[in-house]
Amino acid sequence: MPTSGMKFVNIHGSDGTLYIGLAFKFGGDEFYEKAGFGKYQYIAYIMLDKEARVVLIDTTDGFAGFALEQVRLGGKPVLEAGWATLLRDFEVIPEEATIVVELTSGEPKVSIKNELEF
Repeated sequence: MPTSGMKFVNIHGSDGTLYIGLAFKFGGDEFYEKAGFGKYQYIAYIMLDKEARVVLIDTTDGFAGFALEQVRLGGKPVLEAGWATLLRDFEVIPEEATIVVELTSGEPKVSIKNELEF
């Protein structure tokens, strides 16, 4: 059951929100295909937040907002932008990183720092 290495990834918003978690990639091989997951690659994010201990899982081309709605975390723009970045850019995110989300009047501005912020 192959997976990628675990990454420590925090999502930090300009509004003061902070989500702490672990992320990893899995799927896309024969083992998962036989188990019924198809040939898709998935990203998982284990949130270690005291208010929201959940596991987010979606395909690498998934829609972040839908996944958050499914676990009753919709309407959180920082988390949605951070999760979308994890899904889209998992391969380039370092093993210890912070996804910084700056809320603006338009689309959130997202950057990735090569360190954990708390």
